[in-house]
Amino acid sequence: MLDLRAAPVSLLCLAVVCLIVRPGAGGRAPDPDAAQPTTAGADELLERLGNAWFSRDLDGYMALWDFDSERERGAELAVVREAFASDETVMTVVSQPRNVVGTVRMAAEVRIFVATEPTARVDSWRLLIERRNERWFFVEKESRSDLHDLVHLPLGQEAWRARGVLLRLEDFELRMEDGTLFATPESVGRTALVFVGRGRVRFAPGPAAEREQLRQFAGKPELDRAVKWAFVRLHPDEFEELIDTSRLDSERRAIDVLHHDITARFDPSRFLVSAVDTIRLRLLSPVSTLRLKLHDDFRVSSVTTEEGRGLLFLRVRERGSLVVSLGHRSWRSGEFSLTVRYAGRHDPDPVEGELLQLFPEPRSRLAEQLLLTRPPLVYSNRTAWYPLRPGRTSRRCGPASTPPRESWRSPGGSWCRPAPAKDASARNTA
Repeated sequence: MLDLRAAPVSLLCLAVVCLIVRPGAGGRAPDPDAAQPTTAGADELLERLGNAWFSRDLDGYMALWDFDSERERGAELAVVREAFASDETVMTVVSQPRNVVGTVRMAAEVRIFVATEPTARVDSWRLLIERRNERWFFVEKESRSDLHDLVHLPLGQEAWRARGVLLRLEDFELRMEDGTLFATPESVGRTALVFVGRGRVRFAPGPAAEREQLRQFAGKPELDRAVKWAFVRLHPDEFEELIDTSRLDSERRAIDVLHHDITARFDPSRFLVSAVDTIRLRLLSPVSTLRLKLHDDFRVSSVTTEEGRGLLFLRVRERGSLVVSLGHRSWRSGEFSLTVRYAGRHDPDPVEGELLQLFPEPRSRLAEQLLLTRPPLVYSNRTAWYPLRPGRTSRRCGPASTPPRESWRSPGGSWCRPAPAKDASARNTA
């Protein structure tokens, strides 16, 4: 006999199974990758790490980590605190996280430069990134290589114009066709040379083993290549023996700065400045390099021409110099423009004579209260907070009309209106 009493239950179970398995009308099957984590958050995490390192934001840096123990946290805190207290530190990303859908653990590599005068070190870190509680964190750091006990050899104040100057050794030759030559000061000996400009290097090693090594590295057993810069170490006694110093001319004025168009952003709470300065120049004679004065606090990110072409540049530390190789503009005089992008933490000048320029006489009661409760921040030409021609240290303020409400005056003589945001943004035409 067939018992049909269980049939309704079986049919009900079958209906439930169909509802679960079969998509609804007009629906589609779920994407298996839709809920998988991507590396977009990891890339952003790495960018935030670089920003925190650049601004020396200790709390912001540590907030990006999720440590397994307080011991690990304390060790990382000590390392970073020491780096942020140094004279200069730079983080460079060497490799980005691999973009693989579904990855919850990946790695990135960074290089750290830390300098406390007169020594420095370079560290390479492999950072492990992991997704925890729907967020990406740095969870582990592995030191891959260290380069310690670097010694800073400062370059002297003097610079020479080098045209057709030859430095020749047994198997090496540097022909400085046109450019600027720097050297360490005489007090420590001319032991380090830096050439920036247009030159040519020839290297032909004698030993067969060295020629084979050069072939593996450069593809040829001899090297003959045009260069835009060169660094050479010599024994101090060899400087005048290897270089015809009679062909070195002290740098003379070769440029006129006609105009500055500066767009700057200030963070008064941390003295951070980021700026873009478009400089109108006039070359008085054809040169291949240009030397400007910019405070050592600032890190230059790029120097470009009117056409947007990037130019090679060099910062001379502890000399406040920015040396720019003019590239395709070499050997052409006349007017042209350069755009310099830079940023850094720069303490403003002590308030001295500039204080008298803030308010017309007689000072209002509001002005007196402002001076007492919130001292003004003064960025003057004496500290070269924007690129200047060497030898120019100050400038008088030009005439200006009555300032608009809630504005402040720049040392160049024009009025700037701060942005209503947390940090002030200003545009100055000097």
